[in-house]
Amino acid sequence: FDLDQTLYPNSAEVQGLVRGEIYRFIAVTLHIELEQAQQRFDDAYQKFEGGGRALESLGIMQGSERLRDCVVKADVSQLLTPDPRLVNMMERISNDYFTFLITESRREDAIKKLQALGLYPSMFKFTSYWDTSTERKHTGTIYPLIFKLTGFLPQEHLYVGDKMNDDILPAKKAGLKTVLVGSENCEADFCIRVVFLFA
Repeated sequence: FDLDQTLYPNSAEVQGLVRGEIYRFIAVTLHIELEQAQQRFDDAYQKFEGGGRALESLGIMQGSERLRDCVVKADVSQLLTPDPRLVNMMERISNDYFTFLITESRREDAIKKLQALGLYPSMFKFTSYWDTSTERKHTGTIYPLIFKLTGFLPQEHLYVGDKMNDDILPAKKAGLKTVLVGSENCEADFCIRVVFLFA
């Protein structure tokens, strides 16, 4: 599983909170007006389909790290609440399957979000956070490690995420089956509106 916008839905409130921190950071860093920062980031995000890449295209070094700084500062966990359907689904499948969490959130921030959702890290037999692993989902380098841990063939794994470029396509390239949450795309093996419809 992915965490952000997968285990909880992408909402206008979440987007507004995170984007607000990003816009303020850009405005301060580049010494520009907030509206100009917003326009530049939104244009770059559309082009590069990723916040870290968008920041780097604006000349901000270590865009992925700076993006995570903004996400932590935004504290999305304050907007999250437990959903009994999600909690029940995760309790059910974590007992019967090798569940894993691969998130580009930092560990402390990810755990806060999981707890706000009524979940906990021990529901996953393996967790990979941005700051605890150099292996990444968007490059596909994390998947051989998971295959080694489970002992299963790549096609016997299922990855659930919300972004085509960072979640679905790298997982498919590594041989996993995929579930796209929140939108539809024929390149994903399955598409669902919300994650708790998964199981």
